Amino acid sequence: MSLSPADFEKSIGTAATENGSCLVYLNGKHLGLQPCGSDGWSLEIRDNLVYVKGSNRLFPPSDHVRSFAETVNESKRLCKIIEKKISEYDKDKTYPPETKPLNHRLWGMRCYLSGSMDREPDHGVYWRERITPFLLDLGVIPLNPCDKPIDIAQEIENREFRNSLKESEDFELLAKLLKPIRLVDLRMVDMAEFLIVRMDSSVHTCGTYEELFWANRMKRPILIWCVGGKKSLPDWLWSVVPEPHIFTSDEEIKQYLLHVHLDENISDLKRWMFFDFTKIVPRISPEESGYRAKKMRKEYYDRAGRES
Repeated sequence: MSLSPADFEKSIGTAATENGSCLVYLNGKHLGLQPCGSDGWSLEIRDNLVYVKGSNRLFPPSDHVRSFAETVNESKRLCKIIEKKISEYDKDKTYPPETKPLNHRLWGMRCYLSGSMDREPDHGVYWRERITPFLLDLGVIPLNPCDKPIDIAQEIENREFRNSLKESEDFELLAKLLKPIRLVDLRMVDMAEFLIVRMDSSVHTCGTYEELFWANRMKRPILIWCVGGKKSLPDWLWSVVPEPHIFTSDEEIKQYLLHVHLDENISDLKRWMFFDFTKIVPRISPEESGYRAKKMRKEYYDRAGRES
């Protein structure tokens, strides 16, 4: 069997980036590539899930192989490597088109990481960084207020300056500085499909409660991690959050999310709504988006100039 770039394109079902990788599905089975040194690629099949490293492009189900090949400039060699690895791995196996893929309900969802920051010695950084790789492995986009995906309202960087404003009693400037922080954090709550909230009763918090109640009004799944155990949770919250969404450790939350992500029987789930984000994910890279927008603007101005 010889896989030309065209044959390769026909054979592959889906490609989508995750952590700078590319997931590739061949007739319901997951395939992919990992870099082999600095000058080549190798195919690795690991529990039917393999990654393509080296591309930061994001591809939806129908916009994949040719664009990917152009991105890495490796189309022919890529096909040869895939052909070789498939033949080694799959001599006695077939990939029927009707093979049911693994569930991936959380893929593409956004999760806001809520919890105290200004009274925490590490600003609340450690626990968020610890759970982020797990979320990324599920294809979940973490929205981290300690590392906001925006160039304004960065909270940790100006903490010392805010403290100096308190000492000098310049509360007007302090309020002006904090308003965009609150705005951005609540906007991220708006964007999130679910929240993970770390509640430590020994640390005073304020914004966490507003974020929690804000999300609750929209009936988002709110997964509360009670650092001091469930008994430490304020009584009011038992009337707000469903009991199955209250946990005593981040490991319990991880196991629950794996259940949501993979299991067939999810009749016990409340508040969850599952959208197939593979149908609406952008078909082009951020760079390509900018290039196309610039081209469309030029065409518009040229057309407007001709009409005038």
